[in-house]
Amino acid sequence: MIDEAEQLIAEEAKPWIEGFSTLDQKLIRDLLIQQINSHGPLGKPETRETDLRVVKMLVELRNKEYPELRDLFVHLHGSYPDGDAESGKSVLKQETVKNPTDRRMRQYPDVTFGHPADEKLRGRINTISGYFLEVAPGVKHFKPVSSERISYDFLVKTMSGGVAQMIPKAWQVNDDALWNQYAETACRMVLEGIRTQLIEAGYLKDADRGHPNLPPPPE
Repeated sequence: MIDEAEQLIAEEAKPWIEGFSTLDQKLIRDLLIQQINSHGPLGKPETRETDLRVVKMLVELRNKEYPELRDLFVHLHGSYPDGDAESGKSVLKQETVKNPTDRRMRQYPDVTFGHPADEKLRGRINTISGYFLEVAPGVKHFKPVSSERISYDFLVKTMSGGVAQMIPKAWQVNDDALWNQYAETACRMVLEGIRTQLIEAGYLKDADRGHPNLPPPPE
């Protein structure tokens, strides 16, 4: 099994992997084998529900706070189109992200938005397992489980552009308000990050902020 995983690892990536502990290196290889045997699994129903909530939230925040991105940053992969489970449309397949220097290295983010014609301008989100740790009175930080963190780090390394964020699986968080706060912050970071990259790529001007390039959705 390890030999099979090693075939997926580019030579320039091996020093990065070897920087982890022996246990974490094994987790990385286990994740690679999982990806070989399962092409971007959608996960259990509770996980799919989190993905759906993330898509809905990102669409709503984009339309309300970043209307200039409505046709420049669209839902491409993962969950139902635009988070509408009642549309009758099929679930969008998860994106396959290939390393630009070694096409055998692949990752499958749970949700992907992006420019319709520019693969470098993508916003990718992994919904991951973990828990919130109180680091000070009233202050909680999210701590992902080790294997999920490694998978997310590997996604970031595999990407050739765009932005990425991780969001906790909602069903593992007892405090819905806390989940919403964390998820909204992550979604805004994706939107702000991709907006900056769209400006740098010449698709948008900073003066366009708040000016929709499509008619606003009906009330």
